[in-house]
Amino acid sequence: MFGAALAFAPWVWLSPFVAQNGAYLTTKWVVAAIILLSILLYGFYSQWRLSQAVLEKRMAVLRVMERRLPKQPPGTRPFTEHEKQLVELFTKVSESPSGVVNAQTLASTLVSVAAVLVPLAVAALVR
Repeated sequence: MFGAALAFAPWVWLSPFVAQNGAYLTTKWVVAAIILLSILLYGFYSQWRLSQAVLEKRMAVLRVMERRLPKQPPGTRPFTEHEKQLVELFTKVSESPSGVVNAQTLASTLVSVAAVLVPLAVAALVR
């Protein structure tokens, strides 16, 4: 947010002097688009890739644990303490969330986009 405000500061300052200049307007909108695209790429794409990595590792752990689970159907014999712990751990890992893109990620990215749009709106209004 600070970077976006800093990037738009020269446009706010220059706008009374060069408001009708085509290069000024083009450059301002290109910078705004680059900042918004950067926020979306760094905000969502990195979180999505992290979710994919977590999911892959989680599935690998579940496959290893699945091979170690008892093969007898439940109720045929009592589980040993080790087997109980393994079944409990398998259940916890399989029920755990695998993604990191959640409401907090979405909210922080949207706030960042809004923070970029505020200086852009100020620059447009000053013009």
